[in-house]
Amino acid sequence: MNPSHRLRLIALLPLATGAGLLGFLIARISIWIGFGLVAVLGLAVIAAVWRSATTVQRATILRRARAGLIAGIAATAAYDLSRFILVTVFESPVWPFEALPAFGGLLLGADAGFNTRLFAGSIYHVINGVGFGIAYALFSRRPRILTGLVWALVLELFMVTLYPTWINLKALDEFVRISAFGHVVYGVVLGLLTRRFSFSDPSEGTNSYAKSSDI
Repeated sequence: MNPSHRLRLIALLPLATGAGLLGFLIARISIWIGFGLVAVLGLAVIAAVWRSATTVQRATILRRARAGLIAGIAATAAYDLSRFILVTVFESPVWPFEALPAFGGLLLGADAGFNTRLFAGSIYHVINGVGFGIAYALFSRRPRILTGLVWALVLELFMVTLYPTWINLKALDEFVRISAFGHVVYGVVLGLLTRRFSFSDPSEGTNSYAKSSDI
């Protein structure tokens, strides 16, 4: 198998939470069923890839996953903070965190209390953002700001296509502006930090990320 294909297959697992939501929004499949199916498949792929990988390739997988984890946490925080600042400064009528209790409702059911749904939805949101970051680090051959932006804008496309009717948004144009701004910030931080932490081991050299001998 082509070394770069190994990483892209492994990226399936951190996309499991997003796949569960996508399955619900498109086909109204339970978010737990969608998540479970993709997670099981992702774990099976990781097990198969790990068994056939060399020691150097395993080290590269772990290094990229670590880079995506760090970058994903920072990018998700920047995404939320940038949207909060934007709506606060410009006094927007759109609250960008309206989807959080809706996420919680999908996970726990509509009968759960608002605060419980908000807490569960917030945890899901963070896991989702970090998961997308790890998937990007595994999927992208040469992480940088440009590819981080492309990755983030693909996520933005899915969001603006599927979210408005689900959570019954009224001010759609304002929602798109806020969401797009947040995803641009997310993509810049993600691309920048993934590249930084992917090359954090000086003994491997700055070009090791793109070498097929690494993975």
